[in-house]
Amino acid sequence: MASVPDDTRLPPEIWIRVFYWATYCTARDLCTLLQVPLFDGITYREDEAQDNEALQTKSTLALVCKQWKALSEQYLYEDLRIRHGKQMLADVLEASRAEDPRGLGKGRYVIRILLPNSLKKSAGYHHNRHWADEETSCIMDCCPNLLALCRYHPIFSRDEDDDDSELKEERIPNTPTEIDGKDCCSIHDPPLPSFQRLDWFNGEMRGGPWRPTICAVPSALWSAQQLEVLSLSGDNYFWGPSGLQSLSGRAILLPKVHTLRVGSRHAFGVSGISDYTLVLPSLRRIILERGEALHHLIECVVASARSAAPPDVTALEVGTPHWRFMRSDYISTLIRHYPTAETLHYPIFFARPLRWRRLRDNGLSYGPHETERVFANIRHIGLHAEPNPEITYPIQYSNSDNDKSDVIWSHLYAHARALLGSSSPTLLESRLPGIHSVTLHGQCWLPLVTDTRFHLILDLARTRGAEIVAQHPSVANVLQDVLLNYRTDLIFEWVCAL
Repeated sequence: MASVPDDTRLPPEIWIRVFYWATYCTARDLCTLLQVPLFDGITYREDEAQDNEALQTKSTLALVCKQWKALSEQYLYEDLRIRHGKQMLADVLEASRAEDPRGLGKGRYVIRILLPNSLKKSAGYHHNRHWADEETSCIMDCCPNLLALCRYHPIFSRDEDDDDSELKEERIPNTPTEIDGKDCCSIHDPPLPSFQRLDWFNGEMRGGPWRPTICAVPSALWSAQQLEVLSLSGDNYFWGPSGLQSLSGRAILLPKVHTLRVGSRHAFGVSGISDYTLVLPSLRRIILERGEALHHLIECVVASARSAAPPDVTALEVGTPHWRFMRSDYISTLIRHYPTAETLHYPIFFARPLRWRRLRDNGLSYGPHETERVFANIRHIGLHAEPNPEITYPIQYSNSDNDKSDVIWSHLYAHARALLGSSSPTLLESRLPGIHSVTLHGQCWLPLVTDTRFHLILDLARTRGAEIVAQHPSVANVLQDVLLNYRTDLIFEWVCAL
């Protein structure tokens, strides 16, 4: 028989503190919860691994003994994943609420809820079950302190959870299917009175023919005055027909949203049918995850801000390595529309070098006049070196590794010249004269900074007076040695020239 841990020597307060650090997850810290990590589309699996480990530890603690289960209960329920077994979870939360004199129960501990992406069907299915079925709605109704609702990155979900007999069909622009007089996209939609973050990915369409379905965003979004972080992504529609009709032409005010992440061209309506505008006076950060979403973002968010005081956006980011950013220079267009930006982050191998074409060359009939030729507010650049197979695809059958390497370095030089090029006011490369620091994100920079060709980038940075640093510790250590050798060589050349 396993012995019960002898915890009588420590008071419960000490054990609670031990459990706090042993089960730490990203949902617990409010500052972390209400901030999207840099390059989240690349690094989210690292945070996911930390949360998975914390979840396993929580489950283990709850199985040790009754006292440890009671002491760790608040951590066990803080970060819920709704997947298989959700009926049992709903029963537990409801029962605990009924037994609690305050009517709260275990649901009072819940800070974040993660929902699975259930759009795994082929494009032949033109229907989708609404996200908030009866069990999910019951669970969320038991969580009065819920701050974040996330259905963005995939989490484990059994295929048998999907029952085709329960799927409800809806199409745009046809009349919606109704159940008992209610739009089936909102029949179980629960109120979310306290949530401050919504990350919503409404699925991909695989196979052909390509046709979007409907995966309705929680209706509470449109009246969420306390919302601070909003992410909308996916290939499908975010509303049922009746919901879109009610939003059409409206200006929706979300006064506290400081971070907007957009990865869907349907994020603000159905192009050519109906759309709406978002008024975000507190907006400080924009994360663009799909290039084709940029023009709709400009029409429905940027344009709506011109009638009032425009938001003071200070951070621009391409958060996901998507092939579309290699097809056109979306980044310089984004900078033009938000000239107040102070930082810019993007994955360098998944972005076209900045060319600063005029707005009409990008096919835009809206936007600011070309009065800003220099964007001096941008002072910091962050670059991730996530590999892109497409860079070397045309020469993938080449027997020469040097050919592939030349393509990579040509791409790097083009970006470096656009960002750190000549300070002459007559050259296009001087559009960003205020850059004083560049951060290299990720471990993929390691073989690049040790290459002697990296010295050309160091030359540009030195001429501009910009500092290059690395975010990953292993790259930072190597970069420090590279910079030391580079400066030593410069001193040697200077001495020889005397």
